[in-house]
Amino acid sequence: MSWKGFSFLGLLCIVAAAYLIWQGATGVHSDPAFYGNREDRSLNDSDEDETSTHSKNQHDQRARTPANAILTEKDFLKTYPGKWLFKRVEKGQLNYITGGNIPERGRSPQSVREFVNEISPLLEVSPNEITDPKIINRTDLTRVYHSQQVTDGFSVYQSILSIHVRESDGSIFMVNNQLKDVAGYNKDLRYTQKQAETYIQSHYSGEYEKIIFRQGPVIFKSVTGAAELAWVFIMTYKQPKLHQVELVIGAYSGEEIHKQNVNIQ
Repeated sequence: MSWKGFSFLGLLCIVAAAYLIWQGATGVHSDPAFYGNREDRSLNDSDEDETSTHSKNQHDQRARTPANAILTEKDFLKTYPGKWLFKRVEKGQLNYITGGNIPERGRSPQSVREFVNEISPLLEVSPNEITDPKIINRTDLTRVYHSQQVTDGFSVYQSILSIHVRESDGSIFMVNNQLKDVAGYNKDLRYTQKQAETYIQSHYSGEYEKIIFRQGPVIFKSVTGAAELAWVFIMTYKQPKLHQVELVIGAYSGEEIHKQNVNIQ
């Protein structure tokens, strides 16, 4: 090969080396696979995050509603066949279930808890709002479990679920539902406990012997359907002697929203 041929070949090698050095310095690469297709990867990561979030939401939903949840009366009859009677109040809320027999489900607080979780959708209350059942009455023939309703950490006034069980075989034979739908309740605490007590003192001036704070704030739902936080007091009248009433004062309205006689033991 002539001297000119060697010179031309050397020049090509120098140019090729310079080009490779320039590529390494600037990070430019013609093969998309070299970068792992960064744009597509970003989109895929986003899709994975979205899928993960969706899966988490589905998991949370399953955690809130048992897999064997009973949504309707038809579901109840399919799960627990029998001559059941479903009694509903004026606005359609299920008030009680009776007339049938569910063997063994009332044997323990745990089995009653599982049953309550199953029927909570039928009662239109989240199982998370229902406290663990406790025995409040027991005889040789029956026992009664009570669960209370707690929403957002607040007890719901006079909201109780009663499960009636036969002692002989642990069968559940009646459900008495006094739970309440308090969605959208007024959360404003415009009036404190002290202000509520001052209202009673003013409203019943000269009539009361003493006023005792009982509990609060609780969620109170009126017969009209409105619900608000409230304070509960026991007031003893001067006359007739020892006559007591329970007064509920709205934490938003600042007025008496409920009154009932109290039985003195």
